[in-house]
Amino acid sequence: MKKILFMLFLLILLTGCGKKNQVDLLGAGATFPQPLYEKMFKEFNNETNIRISYHGIGSGGGIFRLKNRKADFGATDIIVNEKDFSEDIVHIPICLGAVAITYNLPANPQINFTPEILTAIFTEEITNWNDKKLTALNPDIILPNQRILVANRSDESGTTNIFNDYLCKVSNKWKSYKKNPLKKMFELSASNNSTMAILIKETFGAIGYMSLSYARSNNIPYGKIMNLSGNFIAPELKSVSNAATRDTPEDTRIYLTNTKAEKGYPISSFSWLILYKDLGFMEKEKAEKLINLVNWMLHDGQKYSPSLHYAQLPLETVRKAEVLLKSVTWNNKKIN
Repeated sequence: MKKILFMLFLLILLTGCGKKNQVDLLGAGATFPQPLYEKMFKEFNNETNIRISYHGIGSGGGIFRLKNRKADFGATDIIVNEKDFSEDIVHIPICLGAVAITYNLPANPQINFTPEILTAIFTEEITNWNDKKLTALNPDIILPNQRILVANRSDESGTTNIFNDYLCKVSNKWKSYKKNPLKKMFELSASNNSTMAILIKETFGAIGYMSLSYARSNNIPYGKIMNLSGNFIAPELKSVSNAATRDTPEDTRIYLTNTKAEKGYPISSFSWLILYKDLGFMEKEKAEKLINLVNWMLHDGQKYSPSLHYAQLPLETVRKAEVLLKSVTWNNKKIN
């Protein structure tokens, strides 16, 4: 009898554990906003008991998984070409972030970069840290006689896409290349923001690009970039918010790079969740959970952005995102 009772107790325990570990929603994509998303998903789970599993595999991976319905939602820093999908999708902006230009040099200086110098470094025309153009721009910094080791991303990276979009806007030479120079094989290469941070931190003389959140959390120095107004601007919450002062279209599909804002950081971007406009391929209960999650991220979840070095969405952008979210249906019927 005791053995039977023990087996029943064990069965109940295992069943309970199974429910506890059950994933309600599955997402995949960008590592650029991943620290914020993981925080949001944890807090949303605490409030609702809805569990979200998120795989940071890069924007390209998130787009691919959503396209093949291997995820309930994708996350991307790349504006998706809807022609690649058999059905309509919507882009829901969740946060504003910055791509920081990071490096590993003695004393962790904050270096000034112009668009021309950044272009020359990432096309490997400037190959040494004490190049006369760099030293002339940074007279108060002792730059070492050290070869510049350029690092890029090996995956289909939204962070790369943001940086490339910026360089295309500020450099006719960069724009003229038939193939994105960041896609070639550099001496150093990383598969995501996290591994880029490790690579830069461990490699003296390296330079790379990553989400500001990863630079700050790993104590990696980053530079100031000269913007359109001629001001050298560091990636900070205020300067990223300033970059989003331009009019955002109703579908929110806009790149914020090379902002005209006087105090705006020029390599800033929205980061989006992408959903199918009709969620009829999933159960209605799951569709409702997904809509509730995204709505929560647009409102209550915004308070978690600043502590992780992302800027909150402007209220006007939230309004436009609300309209887009309300347009999402389940079997052509309104959700909730």
